[in-house]
Amino acid sequence: MAEFEAESKRLQHERIPYLVTAQPYEFRTGTMLEARAEPPEVYRDDVAAVVGDIVFNARSALDHLCVALSGNDRSQYPIFETDPWAVSEDPEVERINARRRQDFKGYTKGMPVGAVELIRASQPYVLEGFPPPWPHPLAILKRLSNADKHRRLLALIDGICNVEVRCTFDGVEVPNHFAPASWAVSGAVVGVFPLPDTGVEADVHASGGTHLTLREPQPPEIQDEVPASLRNLVHYVRRAVVEHLDPLVS
Repeated sequence: MAEFEAESKRLQHERIPYLVTAQPYEFRTGTMLEARAEPPEVYRDDVAAVVGDIVFNARSALDHLCVALSGNDRSQYPIFETDPWAVSEDPEVERINARRRQDFKGYTKGMPVGAVELIRASQPYVLEGFPPPWPHPLAILKRLSNADKHRRLLALIDGICNVEVRCTFDGVEVPNHFAPASWAVSGAVVGVFPLPDTGVEADVHASGGTHLTLREPQPPEIQDEVPASLRNLVHYVRRAVVEHLDPLVS
């Protein structure tokens, strides 16, 4: 995880040229030129592979604990984003919940009562919003694990950071009237420049680091910041689940 975070920081602080679009608009002080920047669309297969390893290891740690606690080699850690014990008047929802309750019973059969209670208390539906508005780490783990299992997980460079922008007209640099944020989404405004009346075309260049997110190519789309989501996920699995369940293994 530390090596992955170091690579993420390296990407943020490296300097690559951005794709820049500039559009004039009228302002009370005269015509201004608004510049927006985005990084080249790059899918980092190497990063996606590392993310897959981290997700697999976190998921495996939970499943191995369930096997040890239950004595059942087919046991796994159940993760529910909605309450399967909630009463519903919708027959389809009730049918799904009944199956999920049966799954939970099968996965936890043979476990100490305290372990079953801890697993139920750790579920995303119990701690909805973690903390608001961030999704629960186990919900992230479930989505990432399913996406990685079907080879749908992508690491996409789609943010900009540590931006530097320069605008010249006929070789003369003009001041930027806009202060770029330290981090912004792809296509964000990075510069606003006074447009002279000479008719000379602007030459705008921007560069900076890149910001990674995780995505699926098809709905339901995942969009989580890397590596913050992974750090929260690993921390939660270790501190809120493994450290409590491990002492119960006989």
